[in-house]
Amino acid sequence: MCGQGEAINGNSVQLSLNCSSEDEIKTLYNHLSEGGEIVSELKKEFWGSLFAMVIDKFGVRWMLSYEY
Repeated sequence: MCGQGEAINGNSVQLSLNCSSEDEIKTLYNHLSEGGEIVSELKKEFWGSLFAMVIDKFGVRWMLSYEY
C-alpha cells in the first residue's frame, strides 16, 4: 500500500497492526511516533475503532487499529 504522493524508496509498504487492547495501541502509538511523524492522531474513528497512522524514526509507515 503506497501512501500519498509518488512512490519512493521506503513509502511503498505500510504495516497495519490490529491491537488487542486500548493499552496496547496507546503504547505502540507512543513508541512508534517517538522521533518520527504523526500522520493521523490516535482517535476514535467513525467506523468504531481507535486508529492512527505514524511514520517511525526509520521512515517505516504504520497503521494501528483497535476495535472495541
